[in-house]
Parts: sequence; C-alpha cells; structure tokens
Amino acid sequence: MSFYTEQPGYEETSLSELQGAWDNFKCNLLSLHPFDESNRLLFHTYEAISWETVRDLLKMKDLYLLIRNIASKSEMAELFKEDLDAIKGCLDDAIEEYGR
Repeated sequence: MSFYTEQPGYEETSLSELQGAWDNFKCNLLSLHPFDESNRLLFHTYEAISWETVRDLLKMKDLYLLIRNIASKSEMAELFKEDLDAIKGCLDDAIEEYGR
C-alpha cells in the first residue's frame, strides 16, 4: 500500500498569485466588516473565488468590476484600492496565461 506524499516543491503560477490577491482583499474586507455594502461585497467576493468562477476567468473579471464599483462607492473605498489594484494585475496575468 502506498501513501500520498507531498510534492517537494511548489510552483507559483498566475492563478496562485490571483488566489493570494483575493485572499488579501477578503481578509481586509472581513476585518472592516460591518459597514454599508459590506454584505454585498462579501457575497460577490465569495462568488468571485468559487471554483466555477475560477474556471471562467472572464466571468471573474465581470465580478471584479462589480466588486470594484461597489467598493468605490463605499465609505471604505480608499482602504480597498491597493487590494483591488493587485487583483486586477493578477487577473490580467491569469487571463493572458490561461485565456479563459
């Protein structure tokens, strides 16, 4: 009987960078919650990082734009700018690398 062994190395890809950028945004959002529109932002963030959306990066891009628009109108807009810019850069890289 063989046991599963962990791979010795970790290859960082544009998708892992994208996941990290979304995680940073989500942690920042959760630390500031509750505020006006935070529930909507959380809902759409969880949708954006779901398995179905990761398989369709163009859908993720649409969700990103929606999240950015909601965040920009919130009282916490300035606190999310850096995280959202990071997501945009990683998302563009992932779309370039994987297409959809």
